[in-house]
Amino acid sequence: MAKAPRGIEIGPKLSRDDTRVLSEDALDFLTVLSRAAGRSEHRAEEVAVFRPETSTIRDGAWKIAPLPRDLADLRTGIVTALSRKELMTALNSGARLCLADFCDFTPPSWDNLMDGQRNLMDRWTSAMDFTDPVTGKRMSLSQRLATLMVRPRPLQSEETRVKLDGQPIAAGVFDAGLYLFHNAKVSLAKASGPYLCLTGVSSQADARIWGDLLIHAESLLGLPVGSIRVNVVIGTPGTMLQLDEIAHELRDRMAGFSMGGQRFAFSAALQALARKGGTLPDALDLEQTWQGHVIRTAHRRGSLALASMTRDTAREHAERAVRAGFDGIWTGHPDHVAAAAKVFNDDMPTANQTYVTRDDVTGLPQAKTGLVEAKTEATFHADIDATLIVFESWLAGRGPPSIGGVVEDTASADLRRLRLWHWIRQGAKLDTGRKAGEALYEDCVLDALKRLKAERGDEAYRSGRFREATVLLRTLVLAKEFEPDFTALALKKLA
Repeated sequence: MAKAPRGIEIGPKLSRDDTRVLSEDALDFLTVLSRAAGRSEHRAEEVAVFRPETSTIRDGAWKIAPLPRDLADLRTGIVTALSRKELMTALNSGARLCLADFCDFTPPSWDNLMDGQRNLMDRWTSAMDFTDPVTGKRMSLSQRLATLMVRPRPLQSEETRVKLDGQPIAAGVFDAGLYLFHNAKVSLAKASGPYLCLTGVSSQADARIWGDLLIHAESLLGLPVGSIRVNVVIGTPGTMLQLDEIAHELRDRMAGFSMGGQRFAFSAALQALARKGGTLPDALDLEQTWQGHVIRTAHRRGSLALASMTRDTAREHAERAVRAGFDGIWTGHPDHVAAAAKVFNDDMPTANQTYVTRDDVTGLPQAKTGLVEAKTEATFHADIDATLIVFESWLAGRGPPSIGGVVEDTASADLRRLRLWHWIRQGAKLDTGRKAGEALYEDCVLDALKRLKAERGDEAYRSGRFREATVLLRTLVLAKEFEPDFTALALKKLA
């Protein structure tokens, strides 16, 4: 059993397998890294205009460090949960990049976190295989694997089960720190590297905190400067106005920007609701509004720009992305990889499109005006159905479900529950003439549960977590104030 360093407390009892991840040396590393992180505090720095004090950064002709070979061509990426089967499927999918996601694709139960770290270690240190307990089918890694990148939870989130000096450590430090400690050197030795996808980076200040942490990690691990490379998810509207500043802070280890998709739309919707009469934005409209600015900024600095995860027809989304100048696109399901890859292979014969300068983009992008939010009863029903399914899967500790061929992660569930809450608080009149209120909500929930019970069968339904999912959704959408982070309520019930 690993002996915890002085000052660190771990709530769950560690199994023998857990101590492989939380070894004495790994805990020492986490302790030092966490104390370094503790010297800086996250500061929310959402801005509405370009900051005049950083104009020299925006106007400068600087570039990021040259991209490693395996990060220069990322035409297709796949996001995956960290279970062994799903991770191996993603690595074998034919995508160029595999994003192992601790954030929106993996419910943060203790077992999931430990299992995920072990699976990431096995990717680099052993022959990784998996035998399906139901079918008996054996899976092994193929000869050509997607480049592995890991998405830790944000620094702003807490890992409450691990405390240092009496305070929870940052979830981002826990996830990224353990991955780097166990895998940074071996990944470099195998002609790749320790690659991270950062979320929650909404400002230059956030980027500086991550930059300082990664410099510290490289020093502690004896890695060459710039070994750790990062992709930054654009998760808030304010991030859009600090792309140059963020890239400049991380210029020795920057690899690319990713459009935030549903997570960005959720953040933008929260801001819209803070203004009287605000309408909920559409994720695709937002991406199309801002995409030229992102591509122009990224390419000017020698960085890549990746389109958000496909949610409609993969081919159509990929066609829009490659023609706009993106260097690749995220997918959320192995079945979408081939269609997206074909589009990029046909339309992008080079490794990337950093030569696309998007000189047509000048000044601040103008958001679309005159959008009318279609308040339909069908959408109300669909939002309840999908959110219940996502919450049940999350509470059971599983990755995001696929609904109608579309992967529904926690970001999409957040956007759906925000719409439900907003329409109910408005008492919105729907297209059928019915009012979006508590009575309609309860009717829709009963209909959804009956349908799910019929689809899954009595035994599967009873053994699921639909009762807890129903209570959680009701608490959230009928509350007087909107709760931005449902995990605070749900974490205690997580399997």
